[in-house]
Amino acid sequence: MKAVLQSLLRIGFNTKCETKTLSNHALFSQGRVAEIVVSGNVVGYIGELDSKVLENFRIRTRVVGFEIKLSGLIFD
Repeated sequence: MKAVLQSLLRIGFNTKCETKTLSNHALFSQGRVAEIVVSGNVVGYIGELDSKVLENFRIRTRVVGFEIKLSGLIFD
């Protein structure tokens, strides 16, 4: 998923990103989440969805995903 994210940002926004491990986030499993950093600014998060989120939507398998604030990419 990280490679997909990096390709999306490189091709769509001509931007390079890096990730920094984060210990806790409400949507993602503890220890399996990272901040998405562009030009020193946190623009989103990437990781494995928490089991409570999966149970809420009755998903039976592990899911990874990311969320990005597009305003941090378009307007900066």
